Amino acid sequence: MSDPTAHEIQPATKQFIHDIRNRLNGIAMETTYLNEVIPDDDTKQSIDRIQNETRLIERDLLALNSRVASPDRTIVPARDVFQLWKSSGQRITSAESGTWTCTLESGLIEVDMRMVANLLGELLPLQSSAPYEILVQSVDDGVSYEVRCQSEQVTKCPSLPGFENAVSNNGGKYQRSTNEATGECVSTCWFPVANL
Repeated sequence: MSDPTAHEIQPATKQFIHDIRNRLNGIAMETTYLNEVIPDDDTKQSIDRIQNETRLIERDLLALNSRVASPDRTIVPARDVFQLWKSSGQRITSAESGTWTCTLESGLIEVDMRMVANLLGELLPLQSSAPYEILVQSVDDGVSYEVRCQSEQVTKCPSLPGFENAVSNNGGKYQRSTNEATGECVSTCWFPVANL
C-alpha cells in the first residue's frame, strides 16, 4: 500500500478543518450563552479563557489549511484583502485593542484572497487584549500589510512552520524585525501590484 499523495490528502484535510471549525462554532455559541446567563465573575473569566482558546484553535486550523491548500490566485483589490483580514482578525483579537489603517486608494494584487487574509491573521497578537497597529499601504510597486506590536505578544507568531512558503506561493515576501530598544516587533507581508 502506497502513501497518500498531496492530491489525496488535501480534500481530506479541508473536510477535517471544516468539521472542527463547526464544532468550535458550537462551543463559541454555548460559551456566549453561558456568559450572558451566569453572573459569577470567576465563571465569566473562565468562559473568556475558553473563548480565547477556541479562537486560537480556529486560527491554527486556518494556518494549517493555508499550508496544505494550493492557492487559487486571482486578481483582487488589495483593499478587499485588508477588509477580509480586518473582519476575521477582529474575531481573534479585541477590536478595541487594535488600530487598523489602510491608506490604499486603489491597487490590485494577484493572490488567493481568503488564504492571504488567513495568513495575515497569524501575525496578530496571541493575547486578545494586547495592543497592536495595522498599516496597509503602497510600497515599492506593491502593497505592504504590516503588523506592529510588542515582541512578547508574538512569540508563537506565525503559529505554524511554512508561513514564508505560503506567502511566497501567493507571490509575496515576508519580513519580521524586532527593535531591541523598544521591544516592538514589525511583521510585514508584501505583494506586488498585479500586471494587467
